[in-house]
Amino acid sequence: MDSYSDDWLSEFRKTIIKYNENRAPDPFMIWFKDQDSSGLFADAFERVLVVLINSRFDQRTKAESALKNTVTVVKCGALKKILSGEDVPLLLARQMVTAEQWTNLFCSSLPKMHGLARRIVEKREWDAEDLLNFMLHRFKVSYLGVKTSRLAVR
Repeated sequence: MDSYSDDWLSEFRKTIIKYNENRAPDPFMIWFKDQDSSGLFADAFERVLVVLINSRFDQRTKAESALKNTVTVVKCGALKKILSGEDVPLLLARQMVTAEQWTNLFCSSLPKMHGLARRIVEKREWDAEDLLNFMLHRFKVSYLGVKTSRLAVR
């Protein structure tokens, strides 16, 4: 029985490695690491906030479009202050939401994202399940649903 378990586990491991070799790298993670190493983010709050922002944009769209919107709002100062619709050029639209709507929805959710990022940083250490439950049930942000919250936690 042991050799069967070892064989199965070995094959499973090879499958996971092969799957990950064939996946395109996450453009946000590449950008994030590059910007972090260049000193763009002032502190843990800004690192957490940018992850939340990108996760929020990464729904019903391509990862590249989500990253373009993230870069746009970061350049407009979203990590430092609450932005209004006048502070942000039109964002790339997502499925069933116009660019103007998506921009306004982002700006209206930004205060809550700032608050959520502060709360996450205050606690410092989280169990992934506790953080996900906190995001989904105790500190809800518009357009950070189950999928996008899981993405952020990951």
